[in-house]
Amino acid sequence: MPQQINLSNPIFLVQKRYFSATTMARALGVFLLLGGLLSAYWSWALVALNTGYQQSVASSQREIERLQAAIQARRAATGPADAAAVQELEARKTELQQRELLLRELKRGLLRDGQGHAARLQLLARSIPPQAWITEVKADDLRLELSGYTLEPAALNGWVARLADSPLLEGQQLSLVKVERVKPEAVPAGSAATPAVTGPLWSYTLVTAWNPPASTGGKP
Repeated sequence: MPQQINLSNPIFLVQKRYFSATTMARALGVFLLLGGLLSAYWSWALVALNTGYQQSVASSQREIERLQAAIQARRAATGPADAAAVQELEARKTELQQRELLLRELKRGLLRDGQGHAARLQLLARSIPPQAWITEVKADDLRLELSGYTLEPAALNGWVARLADSPLLEGQQLSLVKVERVKPEAVPAGSAATPAVTGPLWSYTLVTAWNPPASTGGKP
């Protein structure tokens, strides 16, 4: 005797998986932990970089003093200064100004409360929308790059706006380099940093970069 099967019965439907609050909490927890570890490393790296720049600035200052003394001695002995020496002096002065400017920025990030990479990572953790998560962080003294995924591209616009309003990123260029749709199965899953999801998914890259203003050399 033929039997009828109700295909609308829930047991025959494909079960959907949703991005649970627990999974999001785990992802955020892992990000905060990684942020703390990266903050400690960056603090050490910035101290070393700051020391190196201080030594470089001191060396440039000594070189400028030597060139100035040589130019003055040549003027006193033979008249007009050597053009090559003057040109080298100008180049050294420009280089010194650029290094001093960068050194001031490094000190600002190291010594002022609430500044530097540690504070920026905390800002990212506080402001990131629940529809997005971060999978990679790259940073140096002038650039911070984030890569990750989002369930809603529109959520990134609000995130960028909140970051741009923060005093921590004042004077820096903030931009979304690219946002493109990807297949969920192409994304590594199963970890807190990249939870298993189904449905539309987009990858993104967010960059904040500091560009020091151009310096002009002074006259000897």
